[in-house]
Amino acid sequence: MTNTTCGPTPNSDTLAIMDNVDKFGERLRDQRVAKGWTQLELSRRMGIAPMDVSNYERGAKKPRHERALMLAQVLGVSSAWLVFGVGEA
Repeated sequence: MTNTTCGPTPNSDTLAIMDNVDKFGERLRDQRVAKGWTQLELSRRMGIAPMDVSNYERGAKKPRHERALMLAQVLGVSSAWLVFGVGEA
């Protein structure tokens, strides 16, 4: 029996981007803590449920594009850095 996969095989650049995206929660938490905010404080500033912030930081859930942009704006960081780890905060 032959193993087949659907779609292209990821190359090293794709894997690096995927790894950076997977670290979204770490970057989010680091920036929140650097501001001295609790998850509750960030959720209040965003107008979202505290559980959403917790889920994002733990990597249990990824925010939609609009929310990721809003998180970056509220935290005062680059959205490219927050989402993809590209460039500077």
